Amino acid sequence: MVTEEQLLRQFFANPGEVIESIFTIEDKYGSVVPFHLTRIQRDYLSRRTGRDTSLKPRQVKVSSIILACNTVGLVTSNNINCLITTDAPTVTQNFRLRLKRHFDDLRKVGLPITYEIDNEDHLRLKEYGNSIFFTEAGSTGVGRGLTFGLVHMSEVAFWKTQSITPGQAIAGILASVPPQYGHVDIESTPFGASGAFYRLVQAAQQGGNEFRLHFWPWWWEEDYRSSRPADPPFNAMEQALMQAHGLDLFQIQFRRETINRMRPTGTPFEQEYPEDPETCFLAGEANFLPADIIIRLRSRVIPSIESVGPYVRIYKKCDPTRTYIAGVDAAEGIVTSLTADAHACQILDARTMEQVCVIHGILPLSEFADLCYEYLNRYNTAFTGVEVPGPGVAIIDRLEQRRYPNLYWHPRDENNPATSESWRAGWPATAHNNVIALSQLFTALDGGNIIIYDADTVSQLAAMRWMRPKQRRANRFARAEAAPGEHDDLVFALRVAHQIAPYVPVPTDQRPRSEGVGVW
Repeated sequence: MVTEEQLLRQFFANPGEVIESIFTIEDKYGSVVPFHLTRIQRDYLSRRTGRDTSLKPRQVKVSSIILACNTVGLVTSNNINCLITTDAPTVTQNFRLRLKRHFDDLRKVGLPITYEIDNEDHLRLKEYGNSIFFTEAGSTGVGRGLTFGLVHMSEVAFWKTQSITPGQAIAGILASVPPQYGHVDIESTPFGASGAFYRLVQAAQQGGNEFRLHFWPWWWEEDYRSSRPADPPFNAMEQALMQAHGLDLFQIQFRRETINRMRPTGTPFEQEYPEDPETCFLAGEANFLPADIIIRLRSRVIPSIESVGPYVRIYKKCDPTRTYIAGVDAAEGIVTSLTADAHACQILDARTMEQVCVIHGILPLSEFADLCYEYLNRYNTAFTGVEVPGPGVAIIDRLEQRRYPNLYWHPRDENNPATSESWRAGWPATAHNNVIALSQLFTALDGGNIIIYDADTVSQLAAMRWMRPKQRRANRFARAEAAPGEHDDLVFALRVAHQIAPYVPVPTDQRPRSEGVGVW
C-alpha cells in the first residue's frame, strides 16, 4: 500500500520505476499487460522539463508515457485542472479509458479514488478536487475561463479546426497555463512544412520558445524490425543509415517493406517514420517542391543587409549598371484581420535572377503601391509585372498616375495582338497561366536558376501544395497553393517576376539564365 506523499517522493526519485511497478497498459493485441518502458519512453522521462514538444514516429507510445505522468500528478496534487485535447473524438475517448485504467491501478495499491463527475468530457476526482477535461481540437471555449496545471495536446499537426486556426487554438490553451507552472506536452507525428506544430518545432530547435524539443527517429522503436535480414545491394540512403546510426539488416528490411507497403497510399515513409527532424516535414506526395530543393534553398538564406520599417527587406543594394525585374501580388489590403493576406513585391537582378529586395506586409493598398513605386524606381525603374485581375489593377492605376515607365503589358486577345488598343498592363493570372507559371518556377528552382535569400519566401515555398481539382473537366487544371492556414503571396509574386523575365529590355549579356514563358 502507498500514500500520496510516498508516491510523489518515489516518482520524483525514479518515475520509471513507479510507472512500471504500478501501471498496466493495453498491448497491440488488446491484452492488458504490465507497463514496461520503451527506449523512447525512458528518454522522455530523463529529459522532461514541463514544457515539452515531441516530434515522433507513429505508434511509439509517447502519449502513453505522458498520460502515465499526468495520472501521477493528478493524485499527488490538489485542486488542479488537466486538459487533454486530441485530433479526433475516438482518440479522446481512448485516452479517457486509458487514464481511468491507470486510476484503477492506483486503487489497487491503496489510493482512494472516487469520481464525483464521470462523463465523456469531464472526470472529477472527489478526494483531490482535480478535474480532467477531454476535448477535440477547435472545440468552442477550450482553455477559456480555467487555469490548467496539466495539458496534453496530441497529434497537433493533424488538428482540423473551424472558426479558428490550429495555431489560435494552441495559443488559447497555452494562455490558460500560468508561466513556470505545471506541465504542458505537445506531441505529434509530422505533417508538412507548415502549420502550428511545424512552427513550434522550428522555434524549439532554435531556442525561440520555452519548449524543449524531443525527437526520436523510427529505429528507436524496438518493434520496428523485420523478421528477416535485408539482402544486398544497399542503396545510398541505406548505406548512410547503417554507417551513421548503426542500423542492422533487420531494420533496413523493415524500412524496405514499410516503404513498399505505404507506396500505394501516397503517404511518404519519411512522414510517418521520421529519420531526421527536417526532411520529415518536407516529405509529401503533394508538396510543390521536394525536400532536397527546400533544404538547398534554406542553405542559401541570409539576413537582409537592411530593413526599412516593417515591410522592406534589402538583400543587395542597387547597382546602377544592372537591370532589374519585379513581380507584384496585391491582396485586398484588409489590415484588421490576423489571417489577412499580405501584399508582396519581389525584385530580382535580371541577369543572375538573384533576389535583391522584398516588399511584404499587410497594409493599405495605396501605401503598398507607393512603396512599390519608391523601390522600383530605386532599382533602376525595374521592369515590373503586376498580377491581374483583382487588386493588382489598383496598383497599376497608382503607378500609371505617377507615370511609372516600365510596366509589363499583355494582349487582351492573344489571338489578335496586332493593335495597341488590344494591350493592357499586368500579368494575367488565369487558371491555365498559373499552372504553366508555377511548373516553370519549379523547374527554375530545381535547376538553381533563381537565387532566394529571403527566409519568408523559402518558408512559403515549403508550405506550397499541389491541389487536385474537385471536378475532372477539360477546362480545369491542378493548382498549387499554400497549405491551410499558410500564405503564398511571396511565391505568387516570385512566379510573376519569373514569367516576365524573358521580355525585359536588357542587353544580351544581361539576359536571365532561366527559361520562362509569358504572354507577349
